[in-house]
Amino acid sequence: MGPNLGHISKHADALQDFDLIGLGNNHILDHGEEGLAHTINLLDNANIQHVGAGKNLNEAGAPKIVNLGDIKIGFINWCHREFCIATDDSAGAFPIDIIKGTKIIKDLKLKCDFIVLFYHGGIEHFAYPSPRQREICHYLSSIGVDLITCQHSHIIGASETYGDSFILYGQGNYLFESDTNLPHWNKGLMLEADFELGKPVKVNMIPISNRHKNVIKPVIVDGVLGHKLLQSQMELSENLLTSKLIE
Repeated sequence: MGPNLGHISKHADALQDFDLIGLGNNHILDHGEEGLAHTINLLDNANIQHVGAGKNLNEAGAPKIVNLGDIKIGFINWCHREFCIATDDSAGAFPIDIIKGTKIIKDLKLKCDFIVLFYHGGIEHFAYPSPRQREICHYLSSIGVDLITCQHSHIIGASETYGDSFILYGQGNYLFESDTNLPHWNKGLMLEADFELGKPVKVNMIPISNRHKNVIKPVIVDGVLGHKLLQSQMELSENLLTSKLIE
């Protein structure tokens, strides 16, 4: 459950430097279907593409294709099942659904050079995937997803390369206005992805903090803190690859 999240409509202007927004998350219906429709309308009016949620299941699951020079990148955004999932005749987020998702990926693979999945799922405040989450991500990688980045855990997580695909099991928080004493809450990762035809996606992780001089503002961190965050993430990844997860 958790709090109902929202923001003042005029602040949508802050998103105009973004080309694509992922809407598939467990809070997308905090203000009902009317709230989601209002959000989508604001993005449409600002000419910002969005993926992962819509007025029905078909619209929520529709991929978005972005042209990066001669390279076509398909974006999809799925969410774990909570009180937020769209149906054939109601609004919400697209679910993490292997059967429906497989069809989407195989169809999208015919149209794109790369596929990126925003995966909203995982265990809150836990830096590793559950065995089931990892199994799903491995499968999705095997059928054509090149980059999977997981949100929802609110903590920087482990990562791994599976085949030619890169999977990050937790981006942490980019911007979350909440007072908490959790040491990981105000930290996160931005991803810089390099797409080159015929080669696996190269991913560079950029550490960020969303509390800067007691102001809620995401900033890139370097120096000692930046090194510490990246070193910690590397250790998590090494642990994931050398440990056995138990069901």
